[in-house]
Amino acid sequence: KNLSHVPNRRSARDDAKQWGAARAAPLAQRAPSAEILEHERKRQVEVALAELRDELEATGALREDEIQRRLDERRERLALDILG
Repeated sequence: KNLSHVPNRRSARDDAKQWGAARAAPLAQRAPSAEILEHERKRQVEVALAELRDELEATGALREDEIQRRLDERRERLALDILG
């Protein structure tokens, strides 16, 4: 005989009684905090800048300092547009 086996003493009906109301009620969704929203907007700016850097580097016509200057200008414009 296996003495380490622990039989299940709960039934499915007991679980339904205990957890039925909790499972039936939908979870309340909280509104995101202002800090999270601001972080997401900043992330959008940086993603757009990374895409621009990839495009500029792919052309190979610009030096690194020129690419950085254009990225800085675009960052300022995007920050004003997205961040307000």
